[in-house]
Amino acid sequence: MNSRILWGVSGLVIGGGVFSYFALPHHAMAGPKIVAQKPVTMATPRSPFVLVFTEHKILPNQTDPAITDPNRQEYAYAPTGNRENGELLIFFPGSHSEPGDYSRIMAEGVSLGYHVIGVDYPNSQSMHDMCGNDLDCYAKARREVFEGGDYSSVVAVNANNSIRYRLLKLLAYLNTTYPTESWGDFLQNGKIQWGKTALAGHSQGSGFAAYIAKTHNVARVAMFSGVDDANSVPTSAHWITATHLTPIKRYYGFAHTQDTTFYPGTRANWKTLGVDALGAAQYADAASPPYGHSHELISSTMKFVDAATHGTIIISNPHNATAADNATPVLNGVPCYRNAWRYVLGP
Repeated sequence: MNSRILWGVSGLVIGGGVFSYFALPHHAMAGPKIVAQKPVTMATPRSPFVLVFTEHKILPNQTDPAITDPNRQEYAYAPTGNRENGELLIFFPGSHSEPGDYSRIMAEGVSLGYHVIGVDYPNSQSMHDMCGNDLDCYAKARREVFEGGDYSSVVAVNANNSIRYRLLKLLAYLNTTYPTESWGDFLQNGKIQWGKTALAGHSQGSGFAAYIAKTHNVARVAMFSGVDDANSVPTSAHWITATHLTPIKRYYGFAHTQDTTFYPGTRANWKTLGVDALGAAQYADAASPPYGHSHELISSTMKFVDAATHGTIIISNPHNATAADNATPVLNGVPCYRNAWRYVLGP
C-alpha cells in the first residue's frame, strides 16, 4: 500500500497508506464555451477542499497465486468518514493499458463515495483487431475473457486468469486484509453483489462494463470512448443487440468526436443499446451538469485555455483523452473533463 498525491491544485500526504488530495465541489468548474472544435476557455477553481481516502496497490497473484497473466498492479480505493455511498465501482482499463493508467478518474470515483477497484485483465489485443467484421466473434471473445474457458478461437484465457475470478479474489483479499473498510459488503456467499456495483471502463474496458451488464443487473454502466464492437459499416456486434438485464436507463457514455477511428462505432452502439432514445447527446464542452439529463456526453474541442492564466492544453489523443491519465486535458491540476466524469460515473 502506498501514499501519494493523485492530482489537485496542491496536496498533502498524511501517511499510513491514507492520503489526501485536493478535490473540487461538483459545481466548482464554470461551464466552458465552445463552438465545434474551437478552443474552450474555462475558469479553474482556486478554493479546493481536502478529501481523504485510502489507496491500496495489489498484484493479482497476491490475491491468488493461480493468477499469472497478466500480473500488473491493481488498485483499490476506500472512502473514509461519511462519504461512502454504499456501492462498488469497478474500472476496466482499455487495450494494452493497466489500472494505474487511470488514477485520476478512479480518484474521482472515490470522491463520489464509491469503493473503487481498478482490475487487471488480459487485454494485450483489442477486440476490434481480433474480431474485425465478424459480429459473432465479439461476444465469444468477451465471454472467454470474463469467465475463462474455451468459447473463442481468438483468445485463450483460463478460469483463473478471467475477469470474474480476478474480481472475486481481489474483493476477498481486500475484505480479509482490510476488514474495517467494508469490502465484504460487496460479496455474499462467495459471489459479487452486482446490484451494489457500478461498472466503468475505457475503450475495450467500456465494452466489458456493458457486456457484464448484459448478463448481470448492475447499479450503473459508465462507458468512456466505447463500446466499439462493430464492423466497418458500422453495424453493432450481435451481443449489443440482445436484451440486457441492466435497464438501459442506467447506461451513460462519454466520447470525443475527433476520435475518428472509434467514435463512429461507439455512437452506433449507443444507438443500438437504446441510449440515444433517452435524450440527445450533449456537448460536455459547452454545458454544465446535469447536461439536460442526457445519457450521452461528447466533446469536440482539441484545446482548453485557462481564463485566468491563459495557459493552454492541447489534446493529442482524443480517444484516450476521455479517461486516461496520459492524455486527458488538465489545467492547474484539475482535469478539464472532471464534471463530465462525475456525471457519467454517478451515482
